[in-house]
Amino acid sequence: HALTLAPDDLGLLDGFANSVAGFAMEAGMVPDQSLADMERVLLVLPQNEQGLYITGLAAAQAGDRGLARERWTLLRDLFPAGSPEYGQADLLINSLQ
Repeated sequence: HALTLAPDDLGLLDGFANSVAGFAMEAGMVPDQSLADMERVLLVLPQNEQGLYITGLAAAQAGDRGLARERWTLLRDLFPAGSPEYGQADLLINSLQ
């Protein structure tokens, strides 16, 4: 509801993305509403790490490897090459082969 009242509040969106990511991870599958919420976050914050991860995960779970690769490549490229985060995102991308 808060996103409806303050859709441009970047701090609120980032916190919301963290909450949705946690919920999606606990569920084991990305619920449709969580996916829709993360897509909304990415419209305002296209480099949101949680948004890129969760939408990539949902795409992979749905069998859309192209979209998953796209989202996870964007995620990987947010980090310096050689960093642990870069390596973790690279593992996600390579898991799609």
